[in-house]
Amino acid sequence: MLGRLLPSKSAKDVAAQFLLLRALFANHGFSFSDLFPVILTDNGGEFSDIFSIENDLHGKKEPHLFFCNLMQSAQKPRVEKKSYLIS
Repeated sequence: MLGRLLPSKSAKDVAAQFLLLRALFANHGFSFSDLFPVILTDNGGEFSDIFSIENDLHGKKEPHLFFCNLMQSAQKPRVEKKSYLIS
């Protein structure tokens, strides 16, 4: 699990963080998709820029993004409400 504090809960800020993480991992010799082959999230608007989350700067698809169904926290029970532990 990886958490990042964002300036706002917007798709633009989430996409920027994925770009930053890709660059950070690459600078240390790691492939983003090797570390995170799958991304599972809720269907909040902040994850609506699917292309920027799934693709690198060259348009190569790296991880696969999957969304949980509405009101189905049981689909990701080990991460549900974890953000409250770090706030």
